[in-house]
Amino acid sequence: MANTTMAKIKAMLDDGTETHFSNMDFSGLDLSGFDFSETNLKEADLCLTNLENASFSRAKMEGAKLLKAKCKKASMSFASMVGCDMRQSDCTAVSFFGADLSKADLTSAATKDASFKNAKLDGIKGHKA
Repeated sequence: MANTTMAKIKAMLDDGTETHFSNMDFSGLDLSGFDFSETNLKEADLCLTNLENASFSRAKMEGAKLLKAKCKKASMSFASMVGCDMRQSDCTAVSFFGADLSKADLTSAATKDASFKNAKLDGIKGHKA
């Protein structure tokens, strides 16, 4: 279970007091529509989290865990997602435009209508470029 509340996260994002969420546990929360653009989410636990329509543009997400996350229509453009675990996540219509997905694991992830244009896919698992 997550170690913080959605209201607390939203307040920190809205007032700009927190831009570093490294190693935080967001598992199971409904963070749909949240704006994590340019936020540090390295090694964050986003497993089973609802991230539909959320923005992660230019976020630093190296090593983040998004196992079984619902990422439908999220924007992950230009995000640094090296080594992210996205197994079994719903990435339907996600924009990975220009993102670095090197060594990420998308095994059994739903990627229908997702855009990988200009994305770095070196060593990616579970996705055929």
